[in-house]
Amino acid sequence: SSGINAEYGVEFDCCGVNNATDFLTLTNSSIWNQNNVPDSCCKVMQSECGWQYKSDDDNIWHEGCLTKFISIIDNVQYSAIAVLVAVLVQVILIVISCTLRKDAEGLIA
Repeated sequence: SSGINAEYGVEFDCCGVNNATDFLTLTNSSIWNQNNVPDSCCKVMQSECGWQYKSDDDNIWHEGCLTKFISIIDNVQYSAIAVLVAVLVQVILIVISCTLRKDAEGLIA
């Protein structure tokens, strides 16, 4: 799952689930040094760029991936609503034009 999290970090310019400090809570020091973040958290991706990170470091993304993902979904939701409204308006205009055409045929005949 850390590979998936890393992919989201690179794609969405984010770090961790909530924020970059998520990685400070990992407790197994044989696996993870508490001063590190994954390289995918770096604004400029380089080998070991997340090592010895500090919380005020401008070289890493601080916003969490969950927050970023939710904001993207919200934007997609608004776009989807706009598209549905446009489609609904088009359907209403088609119905009105068909009705007017039918009425016009009755006047001509």
